[in-house]
Amino acid sequence: MRYEPTKHFEDESRQTRIIGDLDTSDWWWNLHRSLPEGHFVIPLIFASDATFLTNFCGDKDIDPINFTVANIHPKIRNCPNRQAWRCLGIFPEPGEIMQQVLQDMLFELPDLWNDGIKLTCPDGKIRFGHLILAAWIADYVEYNKLFTQVYGSCTICTTPTD
Repeated sequence: MRYEPTKHFEDESRQTRIIGDLDTSDWWWNLHRSLPEGHFVIPLIFASDATFLTNFCGDKDIDPINFTVANIHPKIRNCPNRQAWRCLGIFPEPGEIMQQVLQDMLFELPDLWNDGIKLTCPDGKIRFGHLILAAWIADYVEYNKLFTQVYGSCTICTTPTD
């Protein structure tokens, strides 16, 4: 588990910084500096993607919402048998109420960032963690559903399609 951001450099001259996992980012450093002494950032990574249940009878699929904690080292987090990802819920079909489901699932997140939560960490120490949504992993189709956009539009900017 990583409780503080880290900085890595190419050599001892410390002229070239190496940016790798989320804990090496300036974003994490800035958040960490804004917290009281002894508190730490808990960046949440969400992922969603529709998964087909069957190809044999019908076209049924399920759309789970999974999450993990960026404090876990990526070698552990990305290994399926380490079970670092958890299912938070399942998006309903049809997708018209997807925004309401997201709001219901994440409504406490601002309070968890502002107030923090008292945790007993894997090393046995008691710490205060502050949860924040750091990333959402999804493909293009899923982003269109998340942002309620029309297929063919850009999920990043408002440039009209020509």
